[in-house]
Amino acid sequence: MMDTKLSVCIPVYGVEKYIEKCVLSLFNQTMKEGIEFVFVNDCTKDKSIEILKEVCSRFPERKSQVKIIHHDKNRGLAAARLTGMRNASGEYIAHCDSDDWVEPEMYQSLYYTAKSNDADIVSCDFIVENNNGSEPVSLYYNNNKDLYLQDVISNKWGTVWKFIIKRHIFTNGKIIFDEKICHGEDYIYTVQCILASSSYVNLNKNYYHYNCQNISSMMKTPSLDSAKQQYAASIFVFDILKKRNLFDKYSQSILLRKLFARNRFLYFGVGKWREIFPEIKNRYWSLHQVQLLSKIQYWMLEHMPLRLADKLISLHTKMKF
Repeated sequence: MMDTKLSVCIPVYGVEKYIEKCVLSLFNQTMKEGIEFVFVNDCTKDKSIEILKEVCSRFPERKSQVKIIHHDKNRGLAAARLTGMRNASGEYIAHCDSDDWVEPEMYQSLYYTAKSNDADIVSCDFIVENNNGSEPVSLYYNNNKDLYLQDVISNKWGTVWKFIIKRHIFTNGKIIFDEKICHGEDYIYTVQCILASSSYVNLNKNYYHYNCQNISSMMKTPSLDSAKQQYAASIFVFDILKKRNLFDKYSQSILLRKLFARNRFLYFGVGKWREIFPEIKNRYWSLHQVQLLSKIQYWMLEHMPLRLADKLISLHTKMKF
């Protein structure tokens, strides 16, 4: 039996409208051998698993490459990703969300690049799919791991689905999880993957389709719990950076992440917003990545009387930060 080169982990929950397209894109990969697909059923309540099995029946040649793991109760996205990795056997691990889809040559290309360069981690560009059409996103790091890490720490596309990584980095215990954090779990995982890797390559090929049309996605519905988890994910990563004496080196990126985490609380009142990372103070004025209008808005929210600030937010629910 051929050794598994690459394991693709796919969490499944509430995606009956999208999973067929996702699975078809996986099974139509040009990588025909040495690949496995690890689906994790996180106790989905819809017909996602039935659809998955029906699509599997159309590809008998993929049958031996498919694993379907079932949770006995809903445990959340972080736990589903972790279960996928624990059941993976490939030399490399990839993640694919079950409401997204991929180009046919994605995994063959990423794996070939990884082997050709003896790289621990290989990432690719992607396409954002929304109601207004398709938007290609390219991130030019020139294989510079430090530039990649700066962006991810700052909250710029720290997603798990755009790279593959050597599985031994996970099995050696170099990556830790908090299953309670399901909003921001990408952030925690990706930062650790980059830190643990010794060699990195980026392919400027738009292989992955990130679906933003899924209105049931947890990213679309603000909640206080989600905001708290994003805050917890930030603290989790900041602690890792402090232990590695990297906090000062990436201080600007950390400040950007703090702004992101703080702004998740705006939906729940300016008073709550002010409580999150109060040490930010006026430091955002030094950030060239933040638009002048946003800086002015931050200043107003920080210094206006609280009732007036809340009124401003309620009148301008589409304010962008």
